[in-house]
Order: sequence, then structure tokens, then C-alpha cells
Amino acid sequence: MATTDTFTKLERDTELWFFDGNVVLITQGNVAFRVHKGVLALHAEFFAGMFQDSLLVPHGPNGEETIEGCPIIPLDDPAYDIRQFLLVMYRKRYLKTAEDTTFPVLAALMRVGDKYGAHDLLHECMPQVRQMKPECLLSVKCASEYRSTIKFAPHHAVEALHLCRVVGPLTEEPDILIWMLFLCAQLDEHDLRHGTTRADGTPEKLSDADIQQILALKDDLQQRGADALDAVCSFRLQCGFKCEHDEYEELWNNPDAGPGQCCEEFDKQVISMIPQEAKDAYLRGDPFESWVIDKMYEVEESCCMCAGCFNAMFQTLFWLRKDCWDELPTLAGIDDDIDWEVTSLG
Repeated sequence: MATTDTFTKLERDTELWFFDGNVVLITQGNVAFRVHKGVLALHAEFFAGMFQDSLLVPHGPNGEETIEGCPIIPLDDPAYDIRQFLLVMYRKRYLKTAEDTTFPVLAALMRVGDKYGAHDLLHECMPQVRQMKPECLLSVKCASEYRSTIKFAPHHAVEALHLCRVVGPLTEEPDILIWMLFLCAQLDEHDLRHGTTRADGTPEKLSDADIQQILALKDDLQQRGADALDAVCSFRLQCGFKCEHDEYEELWNNPDAGPGQCCEEFDKQVISMIPQEAKDAYLRGDPFESWVIDKMYEVEESCCMCAGCFNAMFQTLFWLRKDCWDELPTLAGIDDDIDWEVTSLG
């Protein structure tokens, strides 16, 4: 029987090494966790089945090795993933705060939960994953804000896409897959071709088929984003013939109102104020970028433009966004019969 000295190269997780634990999990990178069979069995079908039959419990590469008398279970998962899994089991309040609930943590739990049959954990994580995807066009900004709260960075899109490909419950919700393809299309071509990394450094690389699918989507989205930005910057051509000069003068007692003033105000309050970040978003392929729409609501409240000019610009942007949203499943190459919320005009 091997002694503890045999495993001096192991890195023990100091927080999840219990003196009364009766099994040792060894992950990628030789990180070891000493935990309890009963706790593992309570939360995951895989371990429950293993421990019901002691013959199924491995004892290290030589079949007889133990650590401090505990059987060894080698796992091919990253230490980060298993650590998040164990923290959920042993900390009742884990994932109850925004600080704990980040995308890297959720992704780890989804991978491990699906692999080892931790169904309750998957059920708990699914609503948070669903919030990453907007339910409709009007909730695009809300979903973006939620992703920010869980520290979802742009490069996480590749990891999220892979979750949609392999995690059982996510494979049944293609609308989430479509949005993850959209988020991948916001990355530059270098990242798409060379891959990204997870929080623990584990590489995430797209298949050749995914790369081609995403690049085709990106080309279309970039054209639509450029069209949206061009529509904003071409406001004079959009509004002049719809300016409600008489109405504007009557309502706001402004004899100087007219297309000239509407254009001047829009130039001053919107076009000249568009941040570079918003312009970059349009040009990389995000026609749903919200800065201009949000700013237009402020302009509307200030009453510096007539209703005709305002509505002409607003409707132009709305239709560009609506068309892209409604066609996104087709653009993403997902032809299945899915429950995609088409934008209502009501």
C-alpha cells in the first residue's frame, strides 16, 4: 500500500481537505480534495452509483493506493470546476450573492453538474443562464446588463457556446445557442480562429465548422451594424420631408423651429456625442447597440425636435433592429423549429 509520501507532488486544496473525509478526488494538475462519500452521493448520481458498489471505487493507478487510508478517485476535470462543485455542496450560502455568482462559476457548475448527474444543481443554474439571453428585442439591453453583473466578458462567448453544445438541458434550448452564436460573432477573427481561455486558463477552441458559421454571421451583422450607424449619421436625409414645423411652432412657441433646427439639435445632442465604444459596437456587428436609442429618449423629453423628425429617425432604427432580431435564427444558421419571439408591432 502506498504511503502519503508517494503523493508529495499532489497539491492539496486547503479549504476542501477535511480531516474526517473518506475519499480523495484528484483532478487535472494533481490537485487533491479530501471529502465525504455521503456528500458526493447525496448531490450527484454518478457518485451515488459508484459508492453503492465498492468494487466500482477506484484506488489510484495501481488499484491499491490510498491517501491517509482514503480511496482515490482520479477525475479528468479541471481543478477549478471540481472546486466550484464542492463549494456548492459544502457551503449553504454559496451562489447566494452576486460576488459568488459569476459566469465562470456557472459554467463550471453546468459542466460538472451535467457530467456527474447533479440534477438539482443544473436546475438551480438554468434560470441564471437563461437570463444571459434576451427574451425579445426590447430586453436586449436588460440581458446585457445581467451579463455584466455576472462578470461575463466578451471572450466568454466561446465557452458559453460550448456549454450549449454539450450540457443536456442547454441542448434543448436552441434560442440560447442562437444568442451565444451572436455573442461569438462580436469577437474579432483572431480570437475566433485561435480560441480563448476559461478563468483557470483551460483553452476553449472552436471547431472549423463553428468558425465558418460564426464568420458568415459576423459578415451579415457587420453590414447591418454599419447600416444602423449610417442611418444615424444621415439624419438630415431621413427627417427633412417629415418635419412638422407648424405643429412644432404651435406646441412649443418656437418660430425658428423647422428641419434646420431639428437637424442641428440632433447633430449636437446625438451624432456629435456618440462615444467611440458605441461606434465600434455597430461596426463589429452589433445592430442592437443601445446608446443612440437611449439618447433619443432623452432628446424626446427635452422637446428640442419635432415629433415628425424624431419619429422618422426612431422608426428607421427600430426597423433595422427588428429585422435583424427577427431574422437572427436564420442568420445564425439554425433552421430548427424554435420558439423565437418575433418582434410585435402592437
